[in-house]
Amino acid sequence: MNVDVYYLKARSPFHFGVGGGGVGEVSPWPHADTLFAALCLELQALYGTAVLRDFLSPFQNNHPPLLLSSAFPYAAGKEGKIRFYPRPFLRRFYDKEGSDPKAAKKFKKIQFVSEQIFEDWISGKPLTDHWHEENLLQDGHLWVTQAEQAAIGHESIWKEAVTPRVTLDRAASQSQIFQSKRVRFAKDCGLWLAIRW
Repeated sequence: MNVDVYYLKARSPFHFGVGGGGVGEVSPWPHADTLFAALCLELQALYGTAVLRDFLSPFQNNHPPLLLSSAFPYAAGKEGKIRFYPRPFLRRFYDKEGSDPKAAKKFKKIQFVSEQIFEDWISGKPLTDHWHEENLLQDGHLWVTQAEQAAIGHESIWKEAVTPRVTLDRAASQSQIFQSKRVRFAKDCGLWLAIRW
């Protein structure tokens, strides 16, 4: 099987809702089930229901023709794209260094690590050389190496903005304002995903 990586560059803000189906909270990245549903909807819209059924048949027989990852953030650096991976739930690297409550709190906040840190982490290499406060981006949710931090050159990979929206009650013709969050990625930043064929 081959693995291909695809980079998604948004032309407009995203809204990937989370929680109980409300429109208020968002995730900066879509999960694999959301991407798969979008793929199926587009396949049906372009080629019809029969083609969609043929596409889905191998999945129902436990022989999927492809495996789709969730989408994760990336940022463009001076030497190419820096991909981020979910923080591994392996042993915490600071355990051997002693218990620093501030470091532990910052560590728990990290959602994604750069590919270099991910590779070092899963191979058991020490991560203490990367542990500097300036290497924590996106309000502490992203962890990069010092070289990657210098290459990215900015702290914000994406921004969440609240947008007022209006809904109309069809029966009473009354309007009601609600808030909706949207995610906009910085220039040369976006989402990446992997597909194994």
